[in-house]
Amino acid sequence: MKVKPIIAVLSSLGCLVALPAQATVVASGAGSVLGQTYSFGPTSGTAYAADSGYVSDGVGSDAYSSAWGNASGSYRAGASGNGTFESQGVFNRELTIANNTGFATQYSLNVFIYYGSLSISNYAAANGSGWASYGLDITKNGSVSIFDSYAKIDNLGNLERSGAILNNGQQSTGGSWVEYSWGGTNVTLDLGLLAAGESMTIDFDLVSTAHGDFDVVNTSYSCGGYGGYGGYGGYGGSGDYGGTCSTSDTGNVYASLGDPSKPSDTQGEGFFTVSGVSANQVPLPGTLSLLGLGLLGLVTVRRSVSRT
Repeated sequence: MKVKPIIAVLSSLGCLVALPAQATVVASGAGSVLGQTYSFGPTSGTAYAADSGYVSDGVGSDAYSSAWGNASGSYRAGASGNGTFESQGVFNRELTIANNTGFATQYSLNVFIYYGSLSISNYAAANGSGWASYGLDITKNGSVSIFDSYAKIDNLGNLERSGAILNNGQQSTGGSWVEYSWGGTNVTLDLGLLAAGESMTIDFDLVSTAHGDFDVVNTSYSCGGYGGYGGYGGYGGSGDYGGTCSTSDTGNVYASLGDPSKPSDTQGEGFFTVSGVSANQVPLPGTLSLLGLGLLGLVTVRRSVSRT
């Protein structure tokens, strides 16, 4: 199992950047056997890989990203931030399928794509803009695309989508926010035919990105004080302790796809499964005998008809 560390830096231009958080899970290369189904995940006995990062400038802008995956197949990639920032969460899983059955086999992959959302809120009416996106690609042998889905929404409500549209994908808009969300989606993909002794690799790549370029709005207000205390023996109470407080508000951007629960909450559930079916099954001897008897019967009937 490999986990690529996240690096969070503050650029010289003042833009907060949370570079990709990536959880990489590499599956076992064990061969598939006809009639059995295999989990699409790390080798047996491993728990989960996780990574995250956070950076803040201390005056209203920050960025956060995270990614994780575990042995049961569940996964997540998320990114968010406030103010001026760029944040990205990346998850990758790779599976090797080796056909050790001794005969050509047709393989298929079942994937559960989790629900998720992209949103931008700006309750402070700060100047600026922001957008959120996800990109999901499943490829075979490093280059052949077998599934892709992409969506991006900005603070004005402009929505871009390409590839497959996930279950119940819909846009919502309020006075100070926009959102695009979708439900859980089951996908079955044809991986094609593998001859005996051949193998293939399947890559599942997920990227969630949040980008913001909002001003920070500083607001001042009167702090609440303490009430006066009643006097004793003719002495008056003390006065209130007040003052001026301030707060910072700005735009927020959020993007996520994957299981939001803790990795331990989903152990034992298979969200990636591969199955194989023989592509050249040879009829059993008994089946061949029955077929021969049937053909012989047809010949006999034909001869009887021709004599009459």
